[in-house]
Amino acid sequence: MKASQTTLRQSDELVQRSDSVAAATEQQRAVVESISREVGEMSTLNQQVQASQRQALVVCESLDGQSRELRRLVGSFRIDTRVELGAG
Repeated sequence: MKASQTTLRQSDELVQRSDSVAAATEQQRAVVESISREVGEMSTLNQQVQASQRQALVVCESLDGQSRELRRLVGSFRIDTRVELGAG
């Protein structure tokens, strides 16, 4: 009788350990899924940042071109600094 009680007790311990392993495995799965989602979100944000940087570069290049054109236009004007005196 004692051997069967020992076997039952060991069987119960084995079930408890299996349940603990199953619970830990479920927790790890949930953590892995969460990390995976967060990595995906970071990747999406990174792509958005890259797109914004490309747009900013295009705008900067356009402003640079407009600035050069404005300098050229301003440079083409000549101001006559001679003042006519005694015209009266």
